[in-house]
Amino acid sequence: FLAGHAVAANRGLAVMIIDMQEGFYLETGTAGSTGLRKLVRSQAMLLEWAVRNAVPVIVFEYEEFGDTDPKLMSVIKNHTHRTLTKNKDN
Repeated sequence: FLAGHAVAANRGLAVMIIDMQEGFYLETGTAGSTGLRKLVRSQAMLLEWAVRNAVPVIVFEYEEFGDTDPKLMSVIKNHTHRTLTKNKDN
């Protein structure tokens, strides 16, 4: 699915977002924390870079922890991305 979507300068690159789900936020006690807000902002900036530079995005989710943070997904909603669901937390 990634072939042919990146510009030549970015060929072979992809951005991965892993386990940025509310279930993990709650389990780790980071929901609503300053650290989490900073992390989400930083990842949103990386995703904005990916969109500007035609770099595809792969989103990994653990099936029992809900959807990936909507703030992140809104950045890539019209961009080349694929969401993969893991059935084990690994």
